[in-house]
Amino acid sequence: MKINAGSLFWCIQIAVVAVFAGQAWLHFSVGAPYRALFWDETWMKPLLQLLGWQWSDYIQSERVDAGISVFTKVMGGLFATSALVALFISRVPNWLSKLLWLGAFGLFLLAFLQFKARFFHAGQLLEYALQFSSPVLLVWLYQTKLPSKNMLFAWKIAMSLTFICHGLYAVNYYPRPGNFTEMTMNILHLSETQAIQGLQIAGILDFTASVLLFLPFHAESLALCYMVLWGFLTSIARPWAYLQIDFFMETTLRWLPEVLIRFPHFLVPLALLLYRVAWKNDGYKH
Repeated sequence: MKINAGSLFWCIQIAVVAVFAGQAWLHFSVGAPYRALFWDETWMKPLLQLLGWQWSDYIQSERVDAGISVFTKVMGGLFATSALVALFISRVPNWLSKLLWLGAFGLFLLAFLQFKARFFHAGQLLEYALQFSSPVLLVWLYQTKLPSKNMLFAWKIAMSLTFICHGLYAVNYYPRPGNFTEMTMNILHLSETQAIQGLQIAGILDFTASVLLFLPFHAESLALCYMVLWGFLTSIARPWAYLQIDFFMETTLRWLPEVLIRFPHFLVPLALLLYRVAWKNDGYKH
């Protein structure tokens, strides 16, 4: 079956629309961790002193608290607008498409805040590589139409960082999040010990796939198939694990944005897999 360039672009486009839409949804519903930055005394107090503010006045100010809430809504608006720009990128003016760079920076900022909250573990920041880099890949692919060697390499770096860092948490190199074990137990009906063993195996597979990704065609294709499958399963893990039939709509709406922001984890590998199949079967060039 012939696969055209539009299929590659569509995968990246949907991934970007989803991650922006998911973040907008979260910003307008449950919020975002900006207070962890703006209320950090170590970071903010020196700046406030330069501005002539007392820390006690700043931290107790209702105007500051309201300002952070407004900032959260503004960022939500940025992500919502970025989702629309990504969806209609072929129809919007070129200058408007540059908004995706600002949206990508917003995604990086969120990743940085998670990085800060997790004691500056590099794995926490780089686990989000596919999320904050996917808008850049979309703009790049829109301009070039077909991926160049540099773009393919960038795809692989982003994918390997995401999967390696996810694997580092799975094998407990960094403290394994409790919800990893809980979701595995809920989904597969395993004991805690079995769930931990399963996560350790998954972590090793993440590392293996990240190496195979840089090897010749068949090894690379095997790695991409794994990443598409595992990326999809981990994306839907939260609603799958926590779905309550009696509160179907409530739990679905609660966890659906968590699925959307993880779309790049399987759609970006799928785009590269489609390209490799097309290149092999139909003679596409790098």
